Amino acid sequence: MHHLTVADVVREHRRSRPHVTALVDGDRRLTYADLDARTSRLANALIRAGVEPGDRLLWLGVNSFRVIELLIASAKVGSILCIANWRQSSGELKFIL
Repeated sequence: MHHLTVADVVREHRRSRPHVTALVDGDRRLTYADLDARTSRLANALIRAGVEPGDRLLWLGVNSFRVIELLIASAKVGSILCIANWRQSSGELKFIL
C-alpha cells in the first residue's frame, strides 16, 4: 500500500502538468502550479501559527476553493482538517466539537 497524501498528488501534478487547471470556483481558476504554491504558503503560515502534525483544524464556513486549499495545506503539515456545516445548530456543533 502506498502512503500518499493529497499533498503528494498535488505536488506530482505540479511536476507533470503545472499549467493544467486544478480548481475552479466561479471565475477563479487555479493551475496545479498555483495550487501547490498557495498551499505551501498556507502550510507555512499554519506552522508559524503553531499547528503541528496530528493537530486538528476546524473549517466552519461556506463552500469555497479555500476549503480544498486548507485540506492540502493540512496534509503538508500533517494535521487533520475537520469540516463542519456552518448551518448546523449550536447544539449540533457542540456535539461535533
